[in-house]
Amino acid sequence: MPRYRYKCAECDHQVTIFHLISEDAPACPACEQPDVLIKQLSTPYFKRNKQQTQKVGEITKQIGQDGSISRDKDTIVTNEGVGINMNDAITTSKAKLELTFDDDTKVAITRQSKLVIDDFVYDPATGTGKLDMRAALGTVRYASGQIAKNSRQNVRVRTPSATISVRGT
Repeated sequence: MPRYRYKCAECDHQVTIFHLISEDAPACPACEQPDVLIKQLSTPYFKRNKQQTQKVGEITKQIGQDGSISRDKDTIVTNEGVGINMNDAITTSKAKLELTFDDDTKVAITRQSKLVIDDFVYDPATGTGKLDMRAALGTVRYASGQIAKNSRQNVRVRTPSATISVRGT
């Protein structure tokens, strides 16, 4: 799905939004005003740095609105099918999201929550890799995938007050 860069005419907030060419842009995620986003480019916006665009998973389910992904200096509005990259910060206010990573790890994020993907490396040939994420706010539910089954010592979920490691799956 193509993504487009917009700037809000009311609050000057810049945002990147994934949507089809035929769809209109939603309301500004910062000031919540409808019909104030101005497209900055006439063609779909793609980043050039391969490291930044490497997808490690995607949003597979969304209930409600007001979810966003902070990626570098961009804010991306969440929708089913939107890719998740390493170093993304996924924030919800009224939305609930389910993320599925390339190793089939599933993470559910409830309302009023924030999850940061600090590290994700996965080799599908061996089923091994490394997963490090931080539940910075709210509630997340984690269901292990191939990384935890084959290299459980390389899985770490951190919270503001504790670090959770996998001991068995």
